[in-house]
Amino acid sequence: MNLKSLRIVHIISKFDSNQGGPPKSVLSIMQAQNILGYNSKIITSSKKKKKIKNVYYGNLLFARYAFPDLNFLKLIFKNIQTADIIHIHNFWNFTVTISIIISWFCNKKIILTPHGSLDKENIKNNFFFKLIYFLIIDIFSLKFVNGFHFLNTEERKNFFLKGIIFKKSVIIPNFILPINFIFLKKSKIFKKKINFVYLGRIHPVKGIDIQIESLAKIVNEGFNAHLHIIGPDDGSLMKLKKKVHELKLENNVSFYNSIFSNKKFSFLKEANAVLLTSYRECDPMIVKETLNVGGILIATKTCGLSTLKKSNVAIIVDRQVNDIFRAMKFVISNSNKIKIIKKNTKKYVNNYLNYKVNCNQIIFYYKKVLK
Repeated sequence: MNLKSLRIVHIISKFDSNQGGPPKSVLSIMQAQNILGYNSKIITSSKKKKKIKNVYYGNLLFARYAFPDLNFLKLIFKNIQTADIIHIHNFWNFTVTISIIISWFCNKKIILTPHGSLDKENIKNNFFFKLIYFLIIDIFSLKFVNGFHFLNTEERKNFFLKGIIFKKSVIIPNFILPINFIFLKKSKIFKKKINFVYLGRIHPVKGIDIQIESLAKIVNEGFNAHLHIIGPDDGSLMKLKKKVHELKLENNVSFYNSIFSNKKFSFLKEANAVLLTSYRECDPMIVKETLNVGGILIATKTCGLSTLKKSNVAIIVDRQVNDIFRAMKFVISNSNKIKIIKKNTKKYVNNYLNYKVNCNQIIFYYKKVLK
């Protein structure tokens, strides 16, 4: 088969901003594949249905478990029929399960990228629903998958069903297209000299509360520092505002709605550090964005970023307030060491986050599965 004629269909149940990194990841893969001359599209659902080239939307009958309505089913079926390979993203919803079954029925090869949804820790969230769903439905549908695409070694290591994946699996990290980084050359977004940024969903799993507690220790040491929290509320905004008030940090913490323009890259580049303190992550896109613009990242060990620590391109610490506080203080007080980290980051981006290399690795994996 001529790979350039390959017809690729990506299916992801939801494409809204509150879904976090997976929609960004899928969009980058699809756009990179088309830039490199392949025929790639996305089939998904969304409340806002933002107009994006090669992205096609359906509607959900029941949003909670992403159950597609009849027209969305027709859209899925039509595109699977005409595709050479079906690349499905995420898990634990009816759009994914039905897409796998339709692909199997149409005798199409299926790649599944779980985006951490099949991690042993993720399984614990809504455990009984997932157990019942798996035993009744997905214990069969997973057997129809021809290949698994994992985003890092931690995700494959923590996959909850070891026996299935080793027939064919690959590890290829997320990547960002360089065309996304037309950020402001001279940023005037910060009024203070010391600035930390969180960018993502405002959700309890993200651990933003300990970022605020760490900032309080920084302020108490006499630093005029500011924390910028950017993203859509997903269940914890009011609790965080209450904590800010309790710690008397109203002048040191700002909350923003989601920023979709290139201005967000200025936040990542100009901040003293970007903070990532989640209970769990799977190759988060914010890491790619931060590294690509030359920003400094402080992350906790729970985020699965051990390779970054080995390459000395990020500051990785235990998920404790005192450890995060010390990392923030280190960033403020060690400008020469920060310059070394930034130099390492530039090399790391060129060697490991090249979108052409990573995209072609995915294409060659398709070829392997299609044999």
